Amino acid sequence: MNTPLKLAIKKKTTIIQCSKDLKIPYETLSNYCRGIRQADHRTLVNISKYLNVPIDVLLDNSSDDEYLKLSKSDFELIKKYQKLIDDVYAKYTKK
Repeated sequence: MNTPLKLAIKKKTTIIQCSKDLKIPYETLSNYCRGIRQADHRTLVNISKYLNVPIDVLLDNSSDDEYLKLSKSDFELIKKYQKLIDDVYAKYTKK
């Protein structure tokens, strides 16, 4: 079964690498991907940030699943631009 989480992970990396990077046991993350278990709020936020997708996409509440249609290179570009935005924001909001 391809849940939104599984599709999102496939666009960026592997489930094994994702579990290592997020320090979530592989079996647990695999269960989230297969819809056997549900992640708690904090875990969803961490996964969402890591994959750079809205939580609604992971929860399958989004009517707009365009994020899941993006290629890996599209995700990498989004990640780069998000980092640039974060860097500029941090630079100009320092006190």
